[in-house]
Amino acid sequence: MKSGALLKLLRRHVDEEDKAANVLSNEQRVFLASALAKFVTHATEKFIIGQKEHGGDITDRHLVAELQRELIDAWFYSEGIKKKGESL
Repeated sequence: MKSGALLKLLRRHVDEEDKAANVLSNEQRVFLASALAKFVTHATEKFIIGQKEHGGDITDRHLVAELQRELIDAWFYSEGIKKKGESL
């Protein structure tokens, strides 16, 4: 699915989900759909890369240890961002 098609699909989904509550502005709906489209695109790419690197079923791995390593990476990424003077 091309990114434009994914964004349109997610925009329709967000609109439908907010129909009953009607709490999101148009700007918020556009932001949410765009953020979700980016997440889905990047998450899909990352999962496929992980499958190429590790193979097998993700549930066959030691997931607590894997999660802890990912959280440690996130900590150091945030520290690197601060050192560069960027904001989160």
